[in-house]
Amino acid sequence: MPTETDADFRERRRFRRFSLALPLQFRLGSGVTGIGESINMSSGGLLFRSAATLPLGELVEVELYWPVMLDEQRPLRLRLSGMILRSSLDGTAMAISKYEFQTAPPSP
Repeated sequence: MPTETDADFRERRRFRRFSLALPLQFRLGSGVTGIGESINMSSGGLLFRSAATLPLGELVEVELYWPVMLDEQRPLRLRLSGMILRSSLDGTAMAISKYEFQTAPPSP
């Protein structure tokens, strides 16, 4: 009997994922905060690493430091809101329910 490969699994995903290694900050609905790094993102979700395993079903806001500047002058951040779907030391997956680009203060 044939076994599923990673490629077969990826093809069934609803949204295409893009590798993306960017620093981020997160805040849980309970008020817990932390830092991490994104692993990949799609229009429906984000996978990121942090030092902690986060609680399933928890609401989370994530702020990514976007690598492209607005008008080549103003730093941008991407703010995502959603729910944690799974979490382990290998990574935390969140469903994205809302997103917004915001201008960020210039770096010193």
